[in-house]
Amino acid sequence: MEVGAPTTIQYLNLEYFFRLLYESRVGITGTSTTPISFFASFTEWVGHVWSVLGSVSFVFSLAAFAVLAYSTVRMYQIKMREEHERWSLLDQDVAEKEKDRSRWAHIQSLIESPQERDWHEAISEADVMLEDMLVEHRYAGDTTEERLAKADPATFKTLTEAREAHQTRVDMLLGGPDFKLDDKTAYRTIKKYELVFKEFGEI
Repeated sequence: MEVGAPTTIQYLNLEYFFRLLYESRVGITGTSTTPISFFASFTEWVGHVWSVLGSVSFVFSLAAFAVLAYSTVRMYQIKMREEHERWSLLDQDVAEKEKDRSRWAHIQSLIESPQERDWHEAISEADVMLEDMLVEHRYAGDTTEERLAKADPATFKTLTEAREAHQTRVDMLLGGPDFKLDDKTAYRTIKKYELVFKEFGEI
């Protein structure tokens, strides 16, 4: 064989492969050998993998929660900014009208509900809207009842309806949680509020 020429393997060392197989089943420490249970080794490996997966899952869950929280906050901020831009681009009077129409749409959705508690809320919201309207139009008085009492029927065509609707709200407050409101009374009361708001161009 020439010097420097590459060497080639001329035989298959079976003894070497059998020794590797043996050492994979038997642990060697110093001069003594200790048998290794394959089952015990596999269990330890699975436990280690499970521990790693648990840590990774925990970190991933925290990251996902952080992303969800950030996304929720950003969506709320974007929605509020869009609402602000929507109203800011409108004339003040027009913006107020749009807001009143949105409030009234909410009240209508409540009165159409089959739940009595929603009827109570609808009348309460309508009465607040009535008070805001009276204040806006500078009716004298400290309360809605006083403003309605001092109002002039000649310029307030639906004054009777306003007083009757507000009285239902007063009865609800006096009756407390035990006050029973049937659907017909609730619907008629909201219709009275509607007539008042239409007279003043609120809706």
